Amino acid sequence: ISCKKEKNIINEWQNREIIFPEKTTFIKFLNDTTGFYVPQSKLKVLVYADSTGCIGCKLQLSEWKEFIQNVDSITGRKIPFLFFFYLKDTVEVKFLLEVEQFDYPVYIDSYDQLNQMNRFPTDILFQTFLLDENNRVLLIGNPIYDAVTKEKYLEKISNNEKEEDRTDSY
Repeated sequence: ISCKKEKNIINEWQNREIIFPEKTTFIKFLNDTTGFYVPQSKLKVLVYADSTGCIGCKLQLSEWKEFIQNVDSITGRKIPFLFFFYLKDTVEVKFLLEVEQFDYPVYIDSYDQLNQMNRFPTDILFQTFLLDENNRVLLIGNPIYDAVTKEKYLEKISNNEKEEDRTDSY
């Protein structure tokens, strides 16, 4: 039953457009920059987390840092990672970001706008998306929790890089 439910969620979300709030101010703790925006790019990774459960356990920030470095080595830092957190305890997440030295843009979505606009599936494993340049879902699933999903992300990203290299050389 669980596998069938997962397959239905994947099919339902495939090619769906993700809508972002108009005004998004991201924060970065090591540089403390604000004003980061949702960039235009061929691909981007969206990670959404809410306040249910253990935030530190759920976020796995050190794993994300490793995955981002892996993707950066393939793409030359062309793929933006967008972290949207709907959290009631911002002090805890700020502490986690500092302890993990997580120097990537994070949006603290105090009103859960992103989720309200898109109505994400409630299963945390499905709240990570690989998006195309039109913010349409190419892949759904968390590459940090699942090795198969991780390989799919890396394959899709690598194939995109190869395709860009071919079109750039013409």
